Amino acid sequence: MSNQPQLFPRYVYWLTQLTLIFMVPLYEEISFRGGLFSALQIWIKNPYFASCVTSITFSLLHTQYTDINSIVILFFISLILVSARRKTNGLLLPITLHMLMNSAAVLV
Repeated sequence: MSNQPQLFPRYVYWLTQLTLIFMVPLYEEISFRGGLFSALQIWIKNPYFASCVTSITFSLLHTQYTDINSIVILFFISLILVSARRKTNGLLLPITLHMLMNSAAVLV
């Protein structure tokens, strides 16, 4: 164990991880797949174009990532989540997949 002092109390780290695992996927799926994708499907009536615009927006709004590889990976992850949304016509599957993905990222 390190002798360095903690910057924050331990509960702050737990709350941050729980937020990243549960709250962020819920918010992002409602916003992107539930709101943006659904609106674009109604307005444009082309699910492939709506999927691409939603995925581009999703990946570019993750501004914590600056390298192109991360942005491209996020684009394809978003396409998978959009596919789950289209396949089930609901948000439960994309939310669950997003939570599992964030759980894996936090645990690593």
